[in-house]
Amino acid sequence: MRPASLQVMTVYATLTAIIFALGASIPTPLYPVYQRAFDLAPFQITLIFAIYIVALLFTLLTLGRLSNHLGRKPVIAGALMGNLAALVLFLTSESYESLLVARFVQGMAMGVAVPTCGATIVDSDHERGPVLNSVVPFIGMSIGALCTASLVTWAPLPMMLPYAFVGALTFLALVALWAMPETTPRHPGALASLIPSLGVPHHARRQFYRLIPAVLSGWALAGLYMSLMPTILHKALNTDSEFVTGVLVCMLMGSAGVAVMVGRKRPAARMMIFGTMGLIAGIPLTLAGVQAGYAPLLFLGTIIAGAGQGLVFSAIMRLLLPLAQGHERAAMLSTFFAISYFCFAAPAVLAGMAVPVIGLLNVAYVYGLVILAALVCATIGLLRVPAPRTC
Repeated sequence: MRPASLQVMTVYATLTAIIFALGASIPTPLYPVYQRAFDLAPFQITLIFAIYIVALLFTLLTLGRLSNHLGRKPVIAGALMGNLAALVLFLTSESYESLLVARFVQGMAMGVAVPTCGATIVDSDHERGPVLNSVVPFIGMSIGALCTASLVTWAPLPMMLPYAFVGALTFLALVALWAMPETTPRHPGALASLIPSLGVPHHARRQFYRLIPAVLSGWALAGLYMSLMPTILHKALNTDSEFVTGVLVCMLMGSAGVAVMVGRKRPAARMMIFGTMGLIAGIPLTLAGVQAGYAPLLFLGTIIAGAGQGLVFSAIMRLLLPLAQGHERAAMLSTFFAISYFCFAAPAVLAGMAVPVIGLLNVAYVYGLVILAALVCATIGLLRVPAPRTC
């Protein structure tokens, strides 16, 4: 039986990770509000999203292993203080440029928090840690989007109250940290850990390249939802309600979280196939809902696609980890996340640039069809090549 202190640390690290995910999801329902307040073009909206991903990726690659050397608690404290700084910047933002700065700082805090909280969860609960790490981002982002949309719709100060609420939670987490146990002792080599480690072992490359397209397609779809989808939704459904946006993001992330829990003990290769098929089934339904302006169809497609995304995301880790030796895993996972976050942000930015040329809804159709074609090719590749063993 685990010591009570480790059980408490598992709960603390999980709740702290959820707080970070809550904060990361706040801007999405607010994008239409910012667009009206600062007269922003779709391309500028996608840049707010992209700069967050760039900061997150850079920090993840450079500071992601720092807690292995300094201990978990000091690094978590730094991430919490960075998150507080970002939330203050959001609260005081009066221009588009200030939003970019706030989102960049938030991305840096998230880039430190994701690996550190994740490692702390595994430190304190080896058995359930991997599952918790898979489901926590989806839980936090689904709750955050829905709560933000509710506050924006029915509460005063829509561009301030959501950040103040998450800021209060962040401060409480920072205060509570001092009473938590440390799960990792200090080790030398902190400076060396700042150098990014990238690469895929030669013997793992065939399977890596086989598995990665389906995952990247899911990241690209999520990028559309987290950037342009609020504006697309308002136009397709002819509504100005931010609550509808929150419900949509909640459905995407919530169904992904449920799928992670359902598929966690089933064969990873099979879950990968089911996940890609879920994405292939969900995207056309979503596009049909956009084209018809019919919310139930749009939401149904989102739920199915979200479940597919959750299965693919959770399966890829179980399929990739056995492909590398212990000393090779950090480099391979860094490469995986670097490519994934690039596909999370870059297609959304290109879509934002295309809006003035072909129109918002046409961008949604083209974006969805390109992802659909990529998924079909990825699924064919998954079916033709034998699956690797799982951990």
